Amino acid sequence: MSRRRGRKVRRAGLLLCLLGALARPGPADGAPEGDIQYGPVPPSILVVQVTDVDRKLATSALDALVKPPERSIREGGHNPSRALLVMLGNAGLHEVAQRLAAGDVPAHARPHLLQVIAASAHPGADLLLARAAQERRPVLRMLAADGLGRGRTPQAVGVLSTLARDPVPAVRAAAMRSLFVIESDAPVAKRTIAPAMLATRMISIRV
Repeated sequence: MSRRRGRKVRRAGLLLCLLGALARPGPADGAPEGDIQYGPVPPSILVVQVTDVDRKLATSALDALVKPPERSIREGGHNPSRALLVMLGNAGLHEVAQRLAAGDVPAHARPHLLQVIAASAHPGADLLLARAAQERRPVLRMLAADGLGRGRTPQAVGVLSTLARDPVPAVRAAAMRSLFVIESDAPVAKRTIAPAMLATRMISIRV
């Protein structure tokens, strides 16, 4: 009974957080003017063992994704190259991280690569998504917020808390959805005292 009541309290608090975040966007500190540096590759991803076959498949898929926009599949549609990278698992993540760290990924290809990272269960993906959370384009920050909702590491909550104050409503909403989704014990307190509520003292909510 007490556990159920606690969940209701947390949900009520998170609803207030969401309303506050939508009403009061924070500073645009998540939207710098320059390109984000994705390097160096996180050590936990760098040590992933990749077979020669998987590396060749991933390289071929990456080359297809970075083609000029007129020859690429649109960002929102099904993309067989992106699907292949996701299917390759850690091998696909390894090669995507290497390509991003090298800095030779055109703007139109970044959403595809971030979707590959977001689909990974590897803990190192959170570090890459945390870097993506500083991208200038809102769609990239939104993808980062969605991907961080998998709760791979406790650090994801801090990044999501910052994104919950993003100047773009869609990014804030994605961040709040991810905070709702994460169910591990670590982020519970952080979620109940989200950035949108920091201006006020702790509020007792009776449900």
